Amino acid sequence: MALRPSRGSLNRRWWLLWLGIWLLATLWDRSWLALDHRLPAWDQADYLNAALNHGRALGWLPGGEWQGWGRLLDLSPKLPPAAAIAGAGVMALAGDSTDQASWVLSLWNGLLLLVTGCWARDLALGSQGTDRRGRLTLAAGRVAGRAVWLSALAMALTALLPGLASLRVTYLLEIPLTATCLLALWRLARWRAQPDWQRALLAGGSIGLAMLVKQSSLLVLTVPACWAALACWSRDRRWILRCQALLAASMTMAMVMPWLHHNWITALSGTTRATFTSAALENDPGALQLAGWLYYPTALVGQLGLAIPLAAVLGLALRLRLPRLGRNPGGRQVLPSSAGWRWFWLCLISGWLLTTL
Repeated sequence: MALRPSRGSLNRRWWLLWLGIWLLATLWDRSWLALDHRLPAWDQADYLNAALNHGRALGWLPGGEWQGWGRLLDLSPKLPPAAAIAGAGVMALAGDSTDQASWVLSLWNGLLLLVTGCWARDLALGSQGTDRRGRLTLAAGRVAGRAVWLSALAMALTALLPGLASLRVTYLLEIPLTATCLLALWRLARWRAQPDWQRALLAGGSIGLAMLVKQSSLLVLTVPACWAALACWSRDRRWILRCQALLAASMTMAMVMPWLHHNWITALSGTTRATFTSAALENDPGALQLAGWLYYPTALVGQLGLAIPLAAVLGLALRLRLPRLGRNPGGRQVLPSSAGWRWFWLCLISGWLLTTL
């Protein structure tokens, strides 16, 4: 019983670390926006107008009223409406100027940091380290304290990434798309590690949310989702796992189909234009060229900056310098779940392959 307060203390510490990192990142972003007086570019203005129109169609903003689902879905013929609806909600609360509407990016960034920390903690602890609600368990032992700080490091590095920092002050879909895709991959990992009905429902809902932000999320989610579903045919309790997979798929379809059924022609044509046509017009390297395969690895240099490479070198140096760092007080080696890391690399490599192709 003496361990229970320690578990609660670690959970509170983790949430305070997440809150502190998010608030510091938000303070930095808002300071930048206060000093930046440039007008929004074409794409930014387009997304701002979409949020404004959705807010009026929902009756949340002056000059509009609720006119039914058909009218609302008419406003998103090419891109799904989730990000625009979220932006409309923030506009209704904070105002419709560019800086005021950009508060929604801070909320999406909070979700991104939260999922990053949760996934990093799961990788450090393994599948038995947290319960169904994501709280640290007694089985985690003393490794839990170390996992809290490792997840805080992952969140801090995410907040410091130059590529993401620039997108947090630019009203585009990159931050919400990244946050929701990461959420879907993490929820799939949780369901795959410890299958139950609630986790299957959350995984399906997370995939649906990512697809309702932008349909290009399928490039990142297709292979992991199919892999998790196919794994249901190679485990015990097969019929239960298959039913859970069907529940997750039904949840995703229930969220996506109303928009897709209403706008499927314009959605398909818009996706083709945004991917194949624009790539040809801009002379982007193709999948059969070496430059095409090296595009994203080369771009990582500017996206990551020096934060992650320095942290990796520091971690390796500490591990070599302190060989007992990976052992618990009893002397037994403490290793993260290899299954969790295999899933992580599957998501990373499959996403890179499909986005390159």
